[in-house]
Amino acid sequence: MADKTPVRVVYNNSNVATGMAEYQSGETVAVAHGGTGLSSIGSAGQVLKVNAAGSALEFGAEGDISITNLVAPTNADLTFTTSGTGNIILDAVTLNGTTFSAADSSKITFAEAVDITGALVVSGQATLGGLAYPTSDGTTGQFLKTNGSGTLSFADLSLGDLTIVGSTITTPSNADFVLDPSGSGKVNINGAYTLPSSDGSADQFLKTNGSGVLSFADLSLGDLTIVGSTITTPSNADFTLNPSGSGKVNINGAYTLPSSDGSSGQVLQTDGSGTVSFGDVSLGDFTFTGSTIISPSNADITLDPAGSGGISLNANTTITGNLIVSGTQTTLETTTLVVEDPLLELAKNNSSGIANTMDQGLFFNRGSHSNVSFLWDESADQFIFAVTSGEDGTTQGNVTVDSYANIQAGVVTTTGNVILGEDATIIFEGATDNANETTLTVVDPTADRTISLPNKSGTLATDTDLNFPVSTLAAHPASSGNADLGSDVTTAVIDAFDVPTGDLYDHEEPRGSTTTVDLGALS
Repeated sequence: MADKTPVRVVYNNSNVATGMAEYQSGETVAVAHGGTGLSSIGSAGQVLKVNAAGSALEFGAEGDISITNLVAPTNADLTFTTSGTGNIILDAVTLNGTTFSAADSSKITFAEAVDITGALVVSGQATLGGLAYPTSDGTTGQFLKTNGSGTLSFADLSLGDLTIVGSTITTPSNADFVLDPSGSGKVNINGAYTLPSSDGSADQFLKTNGSGVLSFADLSLGDLTIVGSTITTPSNADFTLNPSGSGKVNINGAYTLPSSDGSSGQVLQTDGSGTVSFGDVSLGDFTFTGSTIISPSNADITLDPAGSGGISLNANTTITGNLIVSGTQTTLETTTLVVEDPLLELAKNNSSGIANTMDQGLFFNRGSHSNVSFLWDESADQFIFAVTSGEDGTTQGNVTVDSYANIQAGVVTTTGNVILGEDATIIFEGATDNANETTLTVVDPTADRTISLPNKSGTLATDTDLNFPVSTLAAHPASSGNADLGSDVTTAVIDAFDVPTGDLYDHEEPRGSTTTVDLGALS
């Protein structure tokens, strides 16, 4: 029977069926309708397969066929046979209990990787990579050793002078064990990390970067910095040792510290067996309460440093009793000295003898300027303010006086004489503090002189005065009587000696003639 031409439904442009018609050349039946979607047959030897996109069928070569499971009938062999001299090439073959054998009893060649999930059992000589492995095991601790011609056998390992037994490598006596990789190679430990090829700085530690590389670096544990044997905390941070559970803090394996605080005023003390605990302190006859040291009744407390050592008090010190210093010198290096005692005694124990010849007082160190002193001058038996540039405050005896220092004071009251030295003067500033002063001095006396001020108030006249502009009193030089001329300077005034004075002496304005009177001798 001849091939039949299939028919199809004919549709107009509105997709409305209008009738039936035979298939024409080039028309196809889609896969969705049970067809192949192909309009022609393929070439000889090709097979029908799904295209690479998985969307249609196509004709293709046999080599492009992919078979997921190729199963032979039950108990039947699965034979792959090539045409001519071609080979069967299996790429990444997995063997699960299957035996491969060469038909010609020669060999089977795998050109790609072979994944064997079961045991690989070789009954004869096994040669891998050109190396022939032994057919029997060696003794404990032996290694595979080559003869240099491709044959391996078990033998004891010998690497230079090193002895390797099990997992132990031993060097000859007192010899170093050196691992020296070639070039830039590193020493790798167990495939986990590499060691540095050079030493670090003193006190550094080996530190990993987390990626298998160790290098020397300063040790850092949390916020602590460790340099040498010193552990430093961040600024102002506490250093806390917190053993787990009932553990103790052990210092150098010698003693353990208590895990809780003691009572107020207690101290750490050892039992002599490595345990330190808080307890009341007892040192000889002393009693310690808080920060107070108490000696037995009426007993002294003596601080006696060894050799040239001193006693240093580095905080405020209060002495409620008497302080007796019996040394040769007491130095106060404070910036301010406050003394409650209103009276200071100098030269204590000065009873007689040479002590009565020593000057006493206060010495002032003025640095680069001349030193000065306020002294009781024993030789002059008087107080002095003196310039003593050659003194340093250690003189015991007569202090050398360079000159006498100036004194400025308010009201000066004295019950004795005021003696002015050679060429000394009295200078009055006056009512205005300026460059003008009045100086009271004396002519160099040739004998002791006494000048008495009158018992009256008034203004002293000088030899240059001609009148007294503010005076209304007139006294004749030769008279003990007084006369008030007033404004009538023409009225005659008769003194006790009947001498007219009106024209002879007028304090307001001297005028007239002069009369000489012989008053006789004084008695």
